[in-house]
Amino acid sequence: MPQRAPSTVQTLIFDKTVFKTAEAARAWAKRHDFHFGKVDETEDSFRLRQEEPEELQEGSFRTMVLTRGVKAVIGRQKR
Repeated sequence: MPQRAPSTVQTLIFDKTVFKTAEAARAWAKRHDFHFGKVDETEDSFRLRQEEPEELQEGSFRTMVLTRGVKAVIGRQKR
């Protein structure tokens, strides 16, 4: 049986109703051993990219809830 490529976090999404500032999102990421540099801001969220989407398999992306106010977009690594 062939092994599937491992999954990894592509981006973290922080709900602005829970995380009021980019600094709060960065602090959460730091406490949980994620990257916490540049923050992309949308109307409803802050996003912290962990991996470039091109580095992951097309069509493998899923979004999951990590905790209140934090979601992770995950994808399978390219082989």
